[in-house]
Amino acid sequence: MRIAQLEAPKGTPRWIQRLADRHSSQLESAFVGMNLLAPGGRLHWLSPRRDDHWAEYRDDSFLVQMARPDLVPKLAEFWPRRGPQWHALAAGGGRIFLIDGKSNQNEMMSNCVANPPARDLIEASLLRAKKDFGAPESADWMSGYFQQASRLAHLRFLRHYGIDAWMVFIYFTHDYDTQGGHTADSWKPHARNVAKHLGLGGKHVDNVVNVMIDARGLT
Repeated sequence: MRIAQLEAPKGTPRWIQRLADRHSSQLESAFVGMNLLAPGGRLHWLSPRRDDHWAEYRDDSFLVQMARPDLVPKLAEFWPRRGPQWHALAAGGGRIFLIDGKSNQNEMMSNCVANPPARDLIEASLLRAKKDFGAPESADWMSGYFQQASRLAHLRFLRHYGIDAWMVFIYFTHDYDTQGGHTADSWKPHARNVAKHLGLGGKHVDNVVNVMIDARGLT
């Protein structure tokens, strides 16, 4: 599914659009520091793009965007329709980056609201992801931080099929337009709470990174 967007006036959608359209170097610099891009490496933004009506992608269309339509039937076996709607997708250095952004702590919480049989498929896929990430089976991935859990599960799906995919959680600091205004230090406890809730606290999680980006530099 392709979801066209308006140019966002504020909040996370605005900062994601600005990052992709005008300030890609901020994320590229962070990736160089993490050895995810070579020095001077550039990102190719698959979404959102100004020339694509700032569209975001989900379900089979996000696989098409990354040139892997062959995985569409496998995705249908893994997750029901109306899966994660990706804030951004990018490629660089032979890797695919799945990007989720937050500019306010109120955006952090979410629960699964699906009904059977879709819920059963989600639970089964989350259970496999928990095992792969080393989280205990008892960890609650269906409520509290379901959005983050579902994205980790999709990361696992892509890597299972040989894609060098990375999950990037971006925390925008100093977003005063939406009463966010978090500093990097004030975001860190929230990120730790997510990891702890998902049973990943204190663990190194392969192919998952947190990035802090100052919204004041995205004008």
